[in-house]
Formats: sequence, C-alpha cells, structure tokens
Amino acid sequence: MKIDLIKDELRQLFHILQKQDYYIYKLKEIASPYDAYFIREGNWKGVGIPVNDKKTSTKDFLANFENIKVCIQNKQTSNGEKICLLSLLTKKEISIDKFILLCIDFIIPGKNGENRVELLSNPQKWVNKWKELLGNKSESDMDYSYLGELIILNFLLENNKEIEITNQGSYDLESKEKNYEIKTTILRYTSIIEIHSQYQLKSLNNNPFELYFVRLEESKEGVSINKVLKSIENKNYKNIDKILKKIKEISSESREKNYNILEIRKYNIDNDFPKITIDCFKNNSIPKNIINIKYIIDLEGIKYENIQI
Repeated sequence: MKIDLIKDELRQLFHILQKQDYYIYKLKEIASPYDAYFIREGNWKGVGIPVNDKKTSTKDFLANFENIKVCIQNKQTSNGEKICLLSLLTKKEISIDKFILLCIDFIIPGKNGENRVELLSNPQKWVNKWKELLGNKSESDMDYSYLGELIILNFLLENNKEIEITNQGSYDLESKEKNYEIKTTILRYTSIIEIHSQYQLKSLNNNPFELYFVRLEESKEGVSINKVLKSIENKNYKNIDKILKKIKEISSESREKNYNILEIRKYNIDNDFPKITIDCFKNNSIPKNIINIKYIIDLEGIKYENIQI
C-alpha cells in the first residue's frame, strides 16, 4: 500500500467532486477487506471507514470541533448499498494537504489491520491524538451547562411531571405555575452568571420565576449527561424527544464525562433580584437602535436557598 498513491487519489477527489451535493466513492488505492470511502455531502467532505458491529462495539460516536467532526453515519452508495461509516469530515476550506494528512492516518489499516481495529474500538483515542490539529476547541467544551439543565429538570420532575422544555429562547424550563432559568459553572470560587438578553429573566406569562445556579466539578465518579438522561427516561418524561434531539449534537466524550455537584442554589427572580428587562425602560420599550442587552450578575450577597439532590 503506497501512501503517495492514496494521497494523490484523495487530492483528485477533493478537487474534482467539490461541486457535488452528495457523493460516496470507494477508494481504489485501499484494498479489501479494509475498505475506505471518500464522502461529499453539501459543504461537508472527508473520508469514512465501514463499521462492522460484529468486529467493534462502536455504534454511536460524535466528536464536534469548530469545522471538523468525527461521527457514525448511516449512508447509501450510488448503487443503493446501505453502509454504516465512521467518518472524518470538514466543512472548512482549510489546506487540502493538511486535511489529507488527517485522512491518511484515519483510513490506513496498518499492519494486519491493527490501526483499523484500534480506531473502531476507541475513536476517542484517535480524536485526542489529533485534537490540536483538529482545531483545539471542541464544540462540546461547554456541555456541562446542558448537564446542569438536565440535573434541575430531573429534580423538578420528582414533584411535577408537567415541566416543559421551552423553545422560546428566553428561560429554560416552564410549568403552568412557574418559569425556570438554569445557570451552571465549573468555577469553584466565583458565582458570576451571564445574561444574554433583556428577556432571559423576564417572565413572559407573569408566573413566578426561579433561577437555579449549579456548581459542578469534574470527577471520576458522579453524574453525567447519560446518567441523568437515564433517570429522566425512567420517569417516562413526555418531552424526552426534545432532549434526545439535543443529545445528538453533543460529543460522546461529553455525554460520559462525570461531575460532582458541589452546590445548587435557588434564587427567586423578584423585584429585589438585580436584572435588566424591558420593564426597566420608559414605556416598557428599549431605546431605539438598541438591539440586544447582555450583562453579568455577581450572585454573591443575594438571598438564595440551598437545594440538596
């Protein structure tokens, strides 16, 4: 197997198939049984290797970066063949040669297929090895904030099965009686939260409003997104589909990462709580040409209730 020939084949495919909306092409320079494919789907392009459930436990994987992702995909070739692939894809117009370097390492089977077996059994290990070149910052770096939302949802479901995940983009959860905003931090000694709009701490239906502040610490044991999700599923939560849709966007590594819950505070968002909403302005209207308001609140010194979970 000549690396230079594989590089040339990939380089030609990246250029020739740039304008194809959808294309899966079996690479000629990598022989069976270690097949590999070139993939083009809209703005995404890259390579994939077949996932055989009899040889690997890899059935669900996602690692998201700014313009690159590694994921499990069910695809169909031009001749109608259905195939499951572990894919390395990019949508960034980066140096083709740099990305081909990644692709080569991804698809080369190694002696007796040892590289292929290792990649399929532990794709996260490969991602970690190439993390710096993949873009350093994972899109999942802040996924602990979603864990905080799930922790509070799971807690509230103990007493109220009618909690809804809101799609309004203002606060996070709501019921017929209350609205809820959840803020999560992994900083041990500060209690600062960022408010992203003039509506985030505004009760749109005039119901009482509560803010939960969750402080987490990464650990070997504790709670994870997958563990809390299982608890929510066991409660037969009616909106579980909304959670599962969001979960698909979160990397496998983040879903399994464990945290200790250091503390949970509950604040009542009332007239004494510092906030900026449209009610703060004359005629309940934001001045002309101001589109959005973002601000930071230090929660220290504000009355709250400790919540034990």
